[in-house]
Amino acid sequence: MMRILTSDQAATVSFWSQRRWCCQFGLMKNLLIEKTVSVSSMKIIHTSDWYLGSRFFGHDRKKEMLHFFDWLLEAIRLRVPDVLVVSGNVFDSAMPEAWAEGACHDFLKQATETVPGLQVVIVAGQRDSAEGFEARRKFMAERNIHVRGLVSKTDSGKPDVDDLIIPLKNRDTGQVECICFALPYLRGSDMMPDRGMAASLRNYYDACLSRIRRSEWANVPCIATGHFYAANAFIDTTEHYERIVPDGNGKVDTNSLSDSFCYIALGMVDKAQCVNNRPAAYYAGSPLPMTFSEKKNNFGVNIVDVSISGGVNVSHLDYTPLRNLLTVPQNGEISPDRMRYELDKLPERQAGESDAKWPYIEMKVMEHSEPELINEVMKKMETKAVRFCRITATHRPANRQEDASQLERLRTITPLEMAQRIYREEKDEYMPAEVEKRFRELDY
Repeated sequence: MMRILTSDQAATVSFWSQRRWCCQFGLMKNLLIEKTVSVSSMKIIHTSDWYLGSRFFGHDRKKEMLHFFDWLLEAIRLRVPDVLVVSGNVFDSAMPEAWAEGACHDFLKQATETVPGLQVVIVAGQRDSAEGFEARRKFMAERNIHVRGLVSKTDSGKPDVDDLIIPLKNRDTGQVECICFALPYLRGSDMMPDRGMAASLRNYYDACLSRIRRSEWANVPCIATGHFYAANAFIDTTEHYERIVPDGNGKVDTNSLSDSFCYIALGMVDKAQCVNNRPAAYYAGSPLPMTFSEKKNNFGVNIVDVSISGGVNVSHLDYTPLRNLLTVPQNGEISPDRMRYELDKLPERQAGESDAKWPYIEMKVMEHSEPELINEVMKKMETKAVRFCRITATHRPANRQEDASQLERLRTITPLEMAQRIYREEKDEYMPAEVEKRFRELDY
């Protein structure tokens, strides 16, 4: 429990904290010899939006996530951080697959063993189960892993802000040199009555700072987590995986948040980016592309150095995902004949070859005779060292006088849709539910 001080006590703490800081730099007048010492800093690795258990157009991504975890473990071993922050969307759904939960627990166990004293802060995101996170909380705390799934309430029914304040220790000194306000994704019950996301967030952040200013950590730098959609964050409006409306409500202006936080570790948006300088608010981004529109994103984690005076330095550590994303052609569409040519150029599968690095592929084709061409594509893909995802077809209406906005209508055709079309064409009936279920279990 955080110890709250009176105003006089807080002033005393402030004085002695400043005096100690000045002494370290040899600035006190009663010192006879000036000395210069290096100022210690907290090193933080910020990551988010793992979406463990997600599938890419029906394809399992277990190998890709394990590859990322291996890379992140090596980064932790080399960088030796004091803190690892995971700001939400750890899992793709509130009921993740068993392997996803197991992989997460194995990674966290190895991370805390790789760097003794490593502290981990994890908050629940929009897709995570808040209750599930809270259920793991006591067990995780034994490994120095601080989990916050929801905003708990005091006996009076008010939000328990103290429960979200986590002191972070420097691994070398063992001293508390940073405070983390671990705020999870705000759900309906966490919002202020008749107020939106932005107002509720400001209320929580301000309440946190007020408590800290009256505590023994009044002069310790503060960071915070946040799982929300920043107003100036870039999201591809044509295709995105985030459960938000790019042009809708619910955006938060980060300029309205207190700059008393030296860093806000954000989650929810897949593209790594800085959305504000004061306070420094950054999305770490997803480590894997979740749509073809994200294939040019910079993947990885943020490296954050927080000095004892509250200064912050942020850099991005790049990660190369296990699988590439291919779009054929890269620009525009191709004719069916050209698509056949491009298919022939794809590498053939080799006996005993691992499929771990086979790229995902989508094809953009112009007008075509769907049943025949789709069947042909599916058969060819069975021999190619790729993971087929979809064909995007451009259809031109026969009536040239139609509105210009309808001249080109894009439609995405997934492997399941292809199979359903072929089944109906050949059997003259819809695909039975049992056959559809078996098809979904296949991994093309």
